[in-house]
Amino acid sequence: MDKDNKVLLGSVLIILLAIISINFDGITGAATFDSNTNLYISPNVVSPGDRIYITISAPGAGVNKKAEFYHLADNLKVGSIDICKSSGCSGDFGFSYVISTSWDSGIYGVRVYSYEINEFITGAFTVDRLA
Repeated sequence: MDKDNKVLLGSVLIILLAIISINFDGITGAATFDSNTNLYISPNVVSPGDRIYITISAPGAGVNKKAEFYHLADNLKVGSIDICKSSGCSGDFGFSYVISTSWDSGIYGVRVYSYEINEFITGAFTVDRLA
């Protein structure tokens, strides 16, 4: 009976490892094997004057040093910031930005140009003057 329990336990462990490895992206929230550039924003809803935090994962060739902020409804650029000192940034890094008190409520975006995929990567967040 002891041998049967070991076989059963071993089988269960193998099945669990298979499930975890197949669904690794869903369990962790972001795949660590991804070669694409990723941009994460926190928090997703802010008030004018609040600070927003942006985290970028930029493998390979990295991203341009300038991040641009714009109002999505009319694609109007409302701000920008240099996110590194050189012409480009790579690796995992983050920066923060204070939302201007002049910004109206609405959905805004932040974007950086990825040299790795040769296009902008973007993220969106909401400015709520009543929050």
